[in-house]
Amino acid sequence: MAPCAAEHLTILELDNCPLITDASLEHLVSCHNLQRIELYDCQVITRAGIRRLRVCNMYLKKVSLQKH
Repeated sequence: MAPCAAEHLTILELDNCPLITDASLEHLVSCHNLQRIELYDCQVITRAGIRRLRVCNMYLKKVSLQKH
């Protein structure tokens, strides 16, 4: 992600992204303004990956992980 994009990203919503993994979430650590992430049907994402992201980003207010 370009440094400029990382500075401005505040909301991320992903739906049915089978290739997004916990390792992918680690790239969001540099998005210091990220406040909300909503993940739907991202089957490879785990609660542990979400926890790591929350620990690294204290401004993250809402994380939603829903699997079908």
